Amino acid sequence: MRGKLDNFIKTIVSTTSKAVEFIVVIDDKKDGTAEEVREFLASKKNEFEFLILQQEFNGPGPARNAGLKVARNPWIIFCDSDDVLWVDRVCEELHGVKSSDEFIIGNYSVKSNNHTHYSHSSNLASVALNPGIWRIAIRRSKASQTRFPHLLLAEDQIFLIYCGLFKSKPIFSKHIFYIYHLGIVGQLSSKSKNGEHLVNALEEISKYSKTLKVFSRENIYLGIISARLTTTYLRMSPRQIKKLLKSFHFVNICRLLGFAIGLFLIIASSARRSEEKNDK
Repeated sequence: MRGKLDNFIKTIVSTTSKAVEFIVVIDDKKDGTAEEVREFLASKKNEFEFLILQQEFNGPGPARNAGLKVARNPWIIFCDSDDVLWVDRVCEELHGVKSSDEFIIGNYSVKSNNHTHYSHSSNLASVALNPGIWRIAIRRSKASQTRFPHLLLAEDQIFLIYCGLFKSKPIFSKHIFYIYHLGIVGQLSSKSKNGEHLVNALEEISKYSKTLKVFSRENIYLGIISARLTTTYLRMSPRQIKKLLKSFHFVNICRLLGFAIGLFLIIASSARRSEEKNDK
């Protein structure tokens, strides 16, 4: 990411809260990124508390696990270096939370070329459709009970499932927490060879689904997540449908219902975005 850290820098400089600890995890690719990050953070050492972890993690899951392991504050939220997190808005929502609260979910915007799309979440079905872990603040005591799988894609969905998000009662914020940027060169979701990791994620969801009661709300959410991963995989690797079908080795009626709901929501969302672009 050398030379492409503008959004990372914007996340830091837009933060005014002093109760924040930034844990910067550098997946060392020997491309000069580490030096650039350290140079910038050195200029801010008197303003914020930073902890820098640097080694070859070979993927977002192990890198996030490393950061999670050393986190000390009671609440955590993740951020990718090519996006922008509005930290102060998250901090505002943390005022007045109850001891029983474990998740706070904000809204986010997606920027692609000259188009901006806003995604608003008010229920867990919309979160299952567009998980986006980077707009979800999680109580550290809850997050530390599980770990991210070593996947290049869909590791966030699996983490949130095992964290218990989809059987919880989260707080939904009206604020936009995050700006997600599409179309940046090097993004893992832009490489078709990474589609295999989506199949592995679907297999993991099937495995977890077996542990639930058949008629459960959580199974419906798993179906919605499966629909999102399936359509993403088909877009990345349209000729590998046989491999995809093998990942659905356990399906129950609630997960099928959720899958149907997910497909409907994906189609409706795509149609709405097309209308928005045409109106402009």
